[in-house]
Amino acid sequence: MIDIRSDTVTKPSKEMLEHIITAEVGDDEYKEDPTVNELEEFTANLLGFEAGLFVSSGLMGNQISLLNHTNPGDEVIIPEPFYANYNGFALASDVNVIPITSKIEDNFNLPSIHEFEKKINGKTKAILLCNP
Repeated sequence: MIDIRSDTVTKPSKEMLEHIITAEVGDDEYKEDPTVNELEEFTANLLGFEAGLFVSSGLMGNQISLLNHTNPGDEVIIPEPFYANYNGFALASDVNVIPITSKIEDNFNLPSIHEFEKKINGKTKAILLCNP
């Protein structure tokens, strides 16, 4: 069984380590890392986008997504319980979190579409889905 819950519990295999050690590298900030460039191009083509962007963590990806999809004062609906750092993302993006509760007795399944619709208004710009 492969455990993919988090990058903090996943350990690279010997083959992965060999690829890491032998990978051609450069400064990806200046588009000089051929491995990152190849990954971004592959992913963009796979998903039908003009370009891809490699980010080094889920945290960074979430923050960038919020910044790209919202403006200061906008609202983001997030089912709770959610990761505590989502409040930090919202604060850094100057957006307001609108929680919608999922319940343990329902196995934390998402609330109904109707419950989401009741939270949506003119300031709603995103719904961030996660798992507890």
